Amino acid sequence: MNKVSSASRSKLHYGWVIAVCCMIISGGGIGILVNTLGIFIKPVSTSLGLPRAEFSLVTSLSSFATMLTYSYWGRHIAKHSIRKTMIVTGALMSLLIVMYSFCTQIWQFYVCALLLGSMTGSMSILPVTTLINRWFDASRGTATGISSCGSGLAMFIIPAVSAIIVNYGWRKAYVFVGIMLFLLVEVVAVFFLRDQPEDKGLKAYGVGESAISSEKKLTGISLKEAKHTTSFKLVVFVATISALCNTAITHHVYAYVSDLGFSAAFASIMSSLQMGAMMCSKLIIGVILDRVGMKIGLWISIFGYFMAAACLLAGKFAVAFVVAAVVCAGIGAAMPAMSVAYSLRRLYGSKEYSTIAGFTLSFTFLGNTIGTSMSGAIYDATGNYDLSWIIIMASSVLMLVILSLALKAHAREGIEEKLAG
Repeated sequence: MNKVSSASRSKLHYGWVIAVCCMIISGGGIGILVNTLGIFIKPVSTSLGLPRAEFSLVTSLSSFATMLTYSYWGRHIAKHSIRKTMIVTGALMSLLIVMYSFCTQIWQFYVCALLLGSMTGSMSILPVTTLINRWFDASRGTATGISSCGSGLAMFIIPAVSAIIVNYGWRKAYVFVGIMLFLLVEVVAVFFLRDQPEDKGLKAYGVGESAISSEKKLTGISLKEAKHTTSFKLVVFVATISALCNTAITHHVYAYVSDLGFSAAFASIMSSLQMGAMMCSKLIIGVILDRVGMKIGLWISIFGYFMAAACLLAGKFAVAFVVAAVVCAGIGAAMPAMSVAYSLRRLYGSKEYSTIAGFTLSFTFLGNTIGTSMSGAIYDATGNYDLSWIIIMASSVLMLVILSLALKAHAREGIEEKLAG
């Protein structure tokens, strides 16, 4: 008891250290693993003489494998150590990234992508938000914003990756990405990450000295119950479409800017700017989720997608539209992972958060699969991305409508009574 009391009175609760650890890990698992791979589409396709849609399928297959295994990882981390899981899968995933550098045929990329995708769920927003829910009873939105903004850390890696591709080739760039992933994940997981507040003799941040354990006050509904509600089905649909919009832009923005006639250096700057905007928006939207409300946070992200697509459509006319587009895309990128993950706990509680989030977020990887391939196929068929940007604008409007219907359905379903315990 003395250990808990003295620790809980420390100035900096270790939960905030966990939030930073999660930020760094998401910087590896999402920022490096996912957000840098779009840089490789054009150089690898050109080098191997492949259509962009064919090589874009590498990312799509990885997302498809993640979708199939995501629910498994949701169940796994609910029962096993997240820290130990990340140590093992982080090393294996780093090795698979390096294996890309040895690929000479497209099927080899596909095999590596499927293996990589099958483990991505262990390093994604799912374990990150699960850790935040364990470590925070208050300020969850802010902590979620901090932890998930690591995906924008790619802004610091993208220029280096681009420079390596230009000067040394894409194969060495893959080796660099693999090494960076290994260093980020392994150092943090081994030395700093902890699964539960009790591992440090603490209670969750925001739980008072006399409060009962958070394990005893979990409220909400089960995944089985959620599946029978209209609101949950609509939320899953919105999450899927938001992910489609995200990857349709993010994985092709580098190639798009390059196709406009700008240099590889400028294209990498634009990709980095998008990642920077993503980092800032996740921090800001995290605070908004805590202090203003879930609905406003979601609306901001959806509006970001719409404006990003509109500006990309006008990008051929002025560079200012390109800059505005990547900033807005960064704002939208808070939606499929952070905002949705936060909203799931708000809407359906913490009783089976990991399994509900695992099920829902698995569909975001279906969206990832469709979005990346869609933009690649549209480019191959038309020679530009215009139709893709139009589809994203229409999808943004559709998301706003479906989200409004979901929230109205949720209000009618009586779930709030179960959340109140």
